[in-house]
Amino acid sequence: MFGHDGDPLVTVQEKLCCISEELVKPPRIFQNLTSSCKPIATKSRKYSQADKSFMKEKIQKLLAEGISENHLCRLGEPGF
Repeated sequence: MFGHDGDPLVTVQEKLCCISEELVKPPRIFQNLTSSCKPIATKSRKYSQADKSFMKEKIQKLLAEGISENHLCRLGEPGF
């Protein structure tokens, strides 16, 4: 098969392909930061009314299709 004379990787029910799961720990994304690091405050981005309408329409579509869930931000207001 495909120029290889050995046994195929998987045949009918007599042989099984042995692939094991590897347990990999996720990286710690803030491991290089010290406790003295503080976040940088930035101003909110201002959007035109057309951009706001476009984003609201797309968000409503994602909510209606169940792709996203509605939630409140830290200030108790919608995220958009």
